[in-house]
Amino acid sequence: WGCNMPSHKIMIVEDEKIVAADIHASIEKMGYAVCAMASSGMEAIKKADSSRPDLILMDILLKGSMDGIEAATRIKELYKIPVIYLTAFGDDSILQRAKVTEPYGYITKPFNDRELHIAIEIAIYKKHAEMALQEAHDLLELRVEERTKQLNESLSQAEELTVRAEAANRAKSLFMGNMSHELRTPLSGVLGMTEALLNTPLADKQRDYAEKIMKSGEALLVVVGNILDFSRIEAGKMVLESSPFQMETVIANVVNLFVPAAAEEKIGLHAIIDPELPAVRGDAHRLTQVVSNLLGNAVKFTKKGEIRVEVKILRRTEAEIDLAIGVQDTGIGMTEEELSRIFTPFTQGDTTTGRRFGGTGLGLTISRNLVELMGGTLQVESVSGKGSLFTVLLTFPIAQGFARSDFKSVPINPVAPATPARPELPPGDMAELQTLLEKLKEPLDNGEPMPCKKILATLLQKSWPEEQKILLAELNRLIKHYRLQEALDLLNAKK
Repeated sequence: WGCNMPSHKIMIVEDEKIVAADIHASIEKMGYAVCAMASSGMEAIKKADSSRPDLILMDILLKGSMDGIEAATRIKELYKIPVIYLTAFGDDSILQRAKVTEPYGYITKPFNDRELHIAIEIAIYKKHAEMALQEAHDLLELRVEERTKQLNESLSQAEELTVRAEAANRAKSLFMGNMSHELRTPLSGVLGMTEALLNTPLADKQRDYAEKIMKSGEALLVVVGNILDFSRIEAGKMVLESSPFQMETVIANVVNLFVPAAAEEKIGLHAIIDPELPAVRGDAHRLTQVVSNLLGNAVKFTKKGEIRVEVKILRRTEAEIDLAIGVQDTGIGMTEEELSRIFTPFTQGDTTTGRRFGGTGLGLTISRNLVELMGGTLQVESVSGKGSLFTVLLTFPIAQGFARSDFKSVPINPVAPATPARPELPPGDMAELQTLLEKLKEPLDNGEPMPCKKILATLLQKSWPEEQKILLAELNRLIKHYRLQEALDLLNAKK
């Protein structure tokens, strides 16, 4: 039976001596040990305490003031020892009382050895299963308690570290803000005196030195301003204004500000603004700061090609308007890895970017934070070597009662990209180029360049002198961008 080892001790509680002796003999024959015998309830409780059996066979109807059910109830409360009831009666009221004590079995007299053996085996197995379950439960509770304690300690440490970090962050922001203010005062004096110096008669070398001081001071002033803005944002002290303004005026002012730099770099700069833009409410100064930063980066990182600023209406109601403000360039672009860290403070896309182009790595971080404070998002797309597109998505309340005529109109002065010198085609066999010229005349009405592309693909595979290779490359570029009239003009000029 698996459990019939002498280590399983059984106590018999029976007031009929002959019946008790028969049970004793049967149990020992089964291989169990009888550790105690009792004939009353009180005696059963005492012997249960002294012998601590694994199982008690308890007669329900005992002589005396305490019956078997009451004795079993006391033993269970005190020692948690399982009980099997023995009785010659099947009265319902007795059964109901017995059930309340949750016995491990119930045997009606007279019973045979097999019935007794089965009842004992089931009771012992059930006891072992409950003990194993209780041990597992206790172990689980202990582990949960230990883990909870560890988590509470970790949370306490984390909270303490968070408090320290926040305090350190506030101290850092306060220090940066104070230092920025302290730096601005003497820097403003340096710039003011330099400007006054430039308004006096100076030798060429002296003027060159003064202009360099002025330019360096202005660059330092931008850095100080960025640090001050960054500390305000981190400290949660950046407050946005809300006043009516015309979006077209803001964009025009920013674009015109970078016209000289774009012209100096010989890159194109133009703006496309939806003519249906209404007057809106918001912080024009901070929006100017964001667009200036994006356009400044575009000019800084673009050495050829063009930059385009575009403002589009995405959605409009009577009360508000959704806008997309895009700044697209044909500059150096960024890799996926560089894109992942461009909004990290004091970080630039490439580790060499700071050395090559300068900057603190704060501009884009501040721009994104400002856009988010305005309730919008700043998105970026970029391809390394081909350029980047930054898009600001914002929702503005429409400024009711204001018309475009209420705001000063600022014209935009676009800059055309530098045009590469047209190569001269030396005398030679022009038959195939003449065919291309004829094909170019056909699709000008519908702008379909496919026939020209096929001819060019064939021509580019041939061996040509260097000058003609340059010409074909230029034609290929123009046709690829659907600029068929320019390609036709170029060929006509080379006939």
